[in-house]
Amino acid sequence: MKEIAKTPQYEIAIDETKNRVYLKVLGYWRNAESVANYISDWRKTLALLKPNFTLLTDLTTMLTHPAEVLGIHKQAQELLTENGLRHTAEVAPKDFVTAFQLSKVAKSSQMPVRQFPTVAEAEAFLDTLI
Repeated sequence: MKEIAKTPQYEIAIDETKNRVYLKVLGYWRNAESVANYISDWRKTLALLKPNFTLLTDLTTMLTHPAEVLGIHKQAQELLTENGLRHTAEVAPKDFVTAFQLSKVAKSSQMPVRQFPTVAEAEAFLDTLI
């Protein structure tokens, strides 16, 4: 596993052998400034991946974000989709409102996503796509 970014708001790592990205969204993102490097961290990540990569997103500790920040999530999802994302396995946040928010963002960005209750189940699903 190769760490790309580790901040108080998120962690991004890749497994080059699986051509997979691991994203962990942490807590509450107050505003765009609190995640100023998020899109550039994704660009660095994409440079290390091949087309048809998969994404495992752990959102279990994520809290509802303001609209300004949801736009950043959408921008990142569109960037991933445009650059060869095959599928996303998402471990849903415990908060219902946050889960609903993210579902709307994924729909609008047209990111292929499926939700799972645990990281292990999400990983197992993505392994079937290799």
